[in-house]
Amino acid sequence: KAPTPATSTSAAATPAAAAPTSYRERIGALESGAGGYDAIFGQNKAAKINDKPVSQNTIGEIIEWQNKNKSTNKHAVGKYQFINVAGVANIAGLSTNELFSPANQDKMFDAYTRVNSDILKKLGIEPTEENLSAAHAIGAQGVANLIKASSQGKGTENALDILGLKGAAAATNPQLNKSVDLVLADLR
Repeated sequence: KAPTPATSTSAAATPAAAAPTSYRERIGALESGAGGYDAIFGQNKAAKINDKPVSQNTIGEIIEWQNKNKSTNKHAVGKYQFINVAGVANIAGLSTNELFSPANQDKMFDAYTRVNSDILKKLGIEPTEENLSAAHAIGAQGVANLIKASSQGKGTENALDILGLKGAAAATNPQLNKSVDLVLADLR
């Protein structure tokens, strides 16, 4: 497991590091880039909510901010770009009064990964790092839908159509606007 930063709340505040080695760190680097624990959707840098770094807000403050920004579908937040902080915090056993700190974001990621692993297993899909990575991006059911479509000869169909993503959800996920087989290859 990756160490939890003790003195810094942002990857941007630390010098350039070696390539991430753990699964969690690889996903964090892919999702938030230089923004690290203080990232907001579409920004590869540390950001602020309520005039303070993202990770210095309570989980409740983050949920409130997400609720205000859901209509734009640009409400992913933190190192792992959570789009449902309320749900993931609940799964991780965290209260809305706790900070959206690096340690708590890591707890949330671990809880989300366990849930995705369980769902993939129930769907008959091996929870490999590749499949878990894809599940982090599009959900375990989304992974199952794309794998099923590919196995049914629909690998050349557009992944957005298979996933049922339209409007803002499609616009903010341009990486999914290609064939099912290409998306699966990219996500894995």
